[in-house]
Amino acid sequence: LAPGSVYQPLLLDPKQEHIDVGPGKLDEHEEAFVRDLIRFLYPAGNHPKSDKTPLKWGHKEIWLKRNIEKHEESFRLRVDDSDWFYPDFIVWIVDYATRTQTFGFVDPKGLTIGAGGGWSDYKIVSTLYVPHVVERQLASSGQKVEFEGEEWTFRVRGVLVSTSTFASLSALAKFNLNDEDGKLVAPTEADFKLGRIVFQKPDTVYIDDVLQLLTDDTSIDDLLSLSARLVDGNAY
Repeated sequence: LAPGSVYQPLLLDPKQEHIDVGPGKLDEHEEAFVRDLIRFLYPAGNHPKSDKTPLKWGHKEIWLKRNIEKHEESFRLRVDDSDWFYPDFIVWIVDYATRTQTFGFVDPKGLTIGAGGGWSDYKIVSTLYVPHVVERQLASSGQKVEFEGEEWTFRVRGVLVSTSTFASLSALAKFNLNDEDGKLVAPTEADFKLGRIVFQKPDTVYIDDVLQLLTDDTSIDDLLSLSARLVDGNAY
């Protein structure tokens, strides 16, 4: 059992031939993300042993949940009438010091094929833009909600963890960007990070990027947050 999981246990493969895990067994990249997250937060291996105890990231709490695809109670997003996007994991970050809750979602996926539309793919747009729309629909004041008699900031943010390599993804024309002269160029890792795409690597360093993207907004988020007001009937 993965610690810090809520509602539904996350079952990790014990890597023993006579033990099988199910239903909804994690694939190797999903399991790697869970293990890397725990190892990043607890490098000494002293993580909580109970699945009902939150993970700790400094003074913040992290709760982890498996998000089952096409399940009626699962979290899902979509751009218009396109397919629903069911991210693999919910990473719920609670900061009591600032009274901020971040409903984060993370999806480890091969994007060479999994994001066929490039930057316009519905999974990427659902990760970049749609959370800002959803966030404004949660309460009349946008991010502010009441929790236990106090006003909290409630955020929705996502990250795509690419199991495809940076070299393979940057070589695809569908991810090209315009440089200062208007010429199409291949994106850098920093460009992908601005687009909320982080590359899964054989160490846990990428987990820091994932958590930072879930809790700290970028310049792109500032622009998308403003554009999300266009669908808010109360804003001009």
